[in-house]
Order: sequence, then structure tokens, then C-alpha cells
Amino acid sequence: MTTEIWIARIINRLVEFQDEFAHLYVNGRMWVIQNPKEAIGLFVEAVKNHIAVLTPVVKCTTLAAVNGKFFSDKMFKVNTEANAAVKISYMSHAFRYHFGSIIEGPFPGSVMEGRQLCKDSSDDTILQELGGPKKVAVTNRELFAMLILQPDGEEGQLATDGSTNAFYLINVNGTLCRVNVTSHPRGWRLCETTVDDPRGLDAGCWIFYSQPRQT
Repeated sequence: MTTEIWIARIINRLVEFQDEFAHLYVNGRMWVIQNPKEAIGLFVEAVKNHIAVLTPVVKCTTLAAVNGKFFSDKMFKVNTEANAAVKISYMSHAFRYHFGSIIEGPFPGSVMEGRQLCKDSSDDTILQELGGPKKVAVTNRELFAMLILQPDGEEGQLATDGSTNAFYLINVNGTLCRVNVTSHPRGWRLCETTVDDPRGLDAGCWIFYSQPRQT
């Protein structure tokens, strides 16, 4: 269904209940008449906030630029020894297969933002609220950079209370996937799942995505 058709349907439904506008005081009615674009903007934001599944941005981490290449198979390794750069106790077969061969070039830096789910939600709902796949996908380097800030599973931006830290990444086949990162006493656990997983994510999970650094 096209955007034009949706808009027409919304307008028709509003007309059905136009008597509700009577609750506006005279000055409110006049303001809407004189500022229709701003009034629609307030309406849209109110609806967004009413159905929102995510909190506002709660966590924010600046990642520095890096010139060298990033070899995923050399960085993401199951290793729980004391000298491990990042203690990882488990990586799913799907994660190894879909991300192990990825090589990334120089990294311009970014800002990783974290928001918490207010209610159980599907990936589709989460992605829509965040503005779509292109706006939320993170790189392998960004995921690893977040892990290396908490190499032993200590407290930090990533939840260590058993809650899922979810990242959306593009795999080697060019497909958007979700990588669930959870804390474990022996090291981080990384599991890949498809974005059409009917189980979705539970309330309380954290969603991390990147934004360009402001220069």
C-alpha cells in the first residue's frame, strides 16, 4: 500500500471522529488553523511516543577512528585465558560462518548509542522505530570495540546482568542479521539470529547502533 493511500485512510478515519476536535479551546482551534503543519507534526510525534517500544538514548560511547584493516577471524576468537584481549566463551556456528571471513577497511569513528526495550518486540518493529536497517547496522569493528571496553565482562555500557545486548550487522552474504551478546562468568557469548525470528526480543534487552561522529 502506497504512502498516499495510507495518508488518505488516516484522514478519512480522523474525519469520522472529527467531533473530538471540539475538546480544543478556541485559542487551540485557531492555532491549528493557522499552523496546520506544526499541528500535524505534534500529532505524529504523539503517536510515535504512544507506540514506542524503545526508551530514549540512555547509553552513548564514542569510538575513535582507526586506519588499519580489521580481520574478523583474528579478533573474534573463543578464548577465556587471562591474556585474552576479550574473553569470549562462546560463538555460535552461524556467527563464525557468516562473520568470520569479513575484512573491514579503515574506520572513521562513530558514536554507539544504546536504548532499552520497554516491551517485548519483533525485529521489524525495532528497526522501524530506529529508522530502518541502513541506520542501525553496525560493523564488526564496532561490535568488537564495544567488547574490548569490557574485556573481562566488567560493568560498562554493555549489560552484564544477563540481559541481551543486541546489534544488527550485515553478514558476509549482505544480509542483515541480529547478533545477541550476553555476559557469562567465563566470557562473552555471541549468537547470530535472523531478523525474522518470531521470538523477537524481550523487554529489558538493550539495542545498540552507531551514529556518525560529529566533526
